[in-house]
Amino acid sequence: MQTICGPRDVGSLLFNESRRVLKTYLLILALLFTAATVFAAAPGPVITFGERTVTATGVRPGAQILFFAVVRIPREYDFRITRWQALVTDDRHDGTVSYNTPEAIPRSSVWVIVDTSTGETVVANPQGSVRAIPRGRSVAKPDGTLFTFDHVYLDLLYIHAGKGVWMWHLADGAAGDRDGPNGYATADITNGDQIAGSSQGAKIVPGGTVIAIDYMTLDVLTIDAASLLGAGGH
Repeated sequence: MQTICGPRDVGSLLFNESRRVLKTYLLILALLFTAATVFAAAPGPVITFGERTVTATGVRPGAQILFFAVVRIPREYDFRITRWQALVTDDRHDGTVSYNTPEAIPRSSVWVIVDTSTGETVVANPQGSVRAIPRGRSVAKPDGTLFTFDHVYLDLLYIHAGKGVWMWHLADGAAGDRDGPNGYATADITNGDQIAGSSQGAKIVPGGTVIAIDYMTLDVLTIDAASLLGAGGH
């Protein structure tokens, strides 16, 4: 038996189909909006500075946080360079940790705050804007054992989630510089000072993060290890 639809039936079918399509479209929009809201609601830690206190808010509850700073303290005619560091655990599990500094915090300082388990890293300074620089001629040796900075002065952090954080301090042509005076500072990655984690020895490998700071200008290079490995030399 053949069913024949009249104009009114066809119109009803088209109306119902349009409603179904509209509902599907609105549902997709709602899901996209929810996903975007969730993504936007999970920013990285916020760093605030007091006279002698640095506070990281929004860290992972219970996390161990490394505070590391390169600090230029003004004097009458010049400045003094020093470094501060501390490991602080969020014992209250409220997502907030603080570090009390040994001296008043100058505006001319760069701070690196690291979750030592996840490797999440924030670079900040009291002026609100870090002097970020491009890679330029900075490279890592393909086997991950050397890092060359496209500057003369170098404070280096290598961060690898769950493994550790290592530190180097050197200048071109001075003790610790692996390639002599040539306008670049080169660090031996296998010979760093481990300041967090339990893994023995370090190499730059995919998954790690390199933070290189010119301790005279406070310029900062932040780059993932994979971008450095296999690059040509200077």
